[in-house]
Amino acid sequence: MVPKSTFQEEILKKMKAFGKTKFAILETIAALQRKHGKSYCYPTQYTLLKLLKTHHKISISRRALNYALADLQGADLIDRKQRIRKGSAGQMIFNSTLYFFKKAGYVFLNKFKRFGSLIEAVFKENKLRRILAAAPATRENCLSPVGDVLKLLIPV
Repeated sequence: MVPKSTFQEEILKKMKAFGKTKFAILETIAALQRKHGKSYCYPTQYTLLKLLKTHHKISISRRALNYALADLQGADLIDRKQRIRKGSAGQMIFNSTLYFFKKAGYVFLNKFKRFGSLIEAVFKENKLRRILAAAPATRENCLSPVGDVLKLLIPV
């Protein structure tokens, strides 16, 4: 196992290598996921650029954004899925790209403690939603006491 201080130094090196722009992109994607309570988001490139400029005071071109997203994907922090559908005349119509955080991306943000508790809350909430969606709706499995919720979230 790697000592904690060495691991933290490694994370800091990775952040410095990424620069503030890529870190701001990660924060923006995480904030969009948190805002909508999903484990994914699908902002347009224009929306990402607008949010970066508004909240982080970072103004970059679309090409620079795509290079930064490709670097984040290459570092296994995020995953992107391009969405394409077929038009009425058979042509391809491009929709906005889906962005997913990989586990390493959450760990990377969690190491800076800014998103630690918020990300943990999203994970627990998403896990609870999956459990409730999979369970048949009967009176016996309705969750009323807080203890039942905690039993679902904490494995025995």
